[in-house]
Amino acid sequence: MDKHFLEFLGNYLINAARYQNQTDDILVWMNQGGSGFKEIDSLFKKFYKFDDSSSPDEFARAFKNFQKNYMELFSIPGMIPEEKYQKLEEKYNALKKEHEIQKEAIKQLTSLSKMKDSFQESFSQGIENVMKNQEEIFKNILKDLT
Repeated sequence: MDKHFLEFLGNYLINAARYQNQTDDILVWMNQGGSGFKEIDSLFKKFYKFDDSSSPDEFARAFKNFQKNYMELFSIPGMIPEEKYQKLEEKYNALKKEHEIQKEAIKQLTSLSKMKDSFQESFSQGIENVMKNQEEIFKNILKDLT
């Protein structure tokens, strides 16, 4: 991370604590391309050494570098930008919903499988009983004929 970024961030955080500015302001400022908040604009220009004679290209390069450094800072383990967190949360919720649907499907399929097994068992038992009855009848017929 470059020293301009660290100086800017340090002073921004001190000012935020002093004046209780919302830290969300910096995210809005970044989304607006580095404009829209006079305090942040002037702080950025001060620490990145910009004045009225600076070219827009220089500002764009410095701002891009600032954004890169900001993302690096919040990529430190345990810290994640809000936008990335929201995407992960949406993905988690979608997977959680899909898991619940699959869990319910498994429950229904298990129930159907048990019913099928029960039906097959009772069907087999029924056929076995019919065969036993026929065997008894056949034995009785043979016994009567002899």
